[in-house]
Amino acid sequence: MVEENQHKLATHIVALNYFSLIFIIIGGTFAYYLGDGALMQTAYFLLWIYLVPPVLTRIIIIAFGKPTGIVNITSNTHTLWWVLFQLQLIFNRFHFLEEALRVVPGIYALWLNLWGAKVNMFSFWGPGVTVMDRYHLVIGKGVILGTGCLLSAHVLIKKPDGELFLIIDKLTIDADALIGVRSTLSPGCHIHSSQSVAAQNVLKPYTEIKEGKKSYLKIIGYK
Repeated sequence: MVEENQHKLATHIVALNYFSLIFIIIGGTFAYYLGDGALMQTAYFLLWIYLVPPVLTRIIIIAFGKPTGIVNITSNTHTLWWVLFQLQLIFNRFHFLEEALRVVPGIYALWLNLWGAKVNMFSFWGPGVTVMDRYHLVIGKGVILGTGCLLSAHVLIKKPDGELFLIIDKLTIDADALIGVRSTLSPGCHIHSSQSVAAQNVLKPYTEIKEGKKSYLKIIGYK
């Protein structure tokens, strides 16, 4: 049964991995036929790239809710997460798309909020910060995210019996917190106000840093 489930997961990954390519082709086609000249074609294509994925994500979340919890890969929650993941993947393939938004202060935060996040406009994003599961982000005022940080509200774990599970949950960074260079934050993490994460630190799922103390929820199968 475990091997069968893993085979299904692998099949889904391969099949849906074409989404980004198909999305770009469709957007380029629409832009080409709707735009009057290269400038308008480029504008239409950028609107397609930047607006369609977050709007579709919000619609799906309104209809089905945000995927949350520790779930089996055959569950409806995993399927929902995987669909939403595909809508965001293009921005992780082409990092410059997000970096371009970060050039103008506040624009990137507004764009993340369009996905369903709650990000304060007065937060600093260092170069190369990678964001996954954008709809699960809560970022307070004055937060500083160092260069090359990874914010991932999901991880896959393999339990002792070989069965794969998905952990997906909100990732919260309160006001004035500092996240060091190349640190990794996992699902369920909560960094309280004015706390810091050391450079190159990897936080386990459901880690909480409060008043200088770190604690986390132990999960079977997660090392």
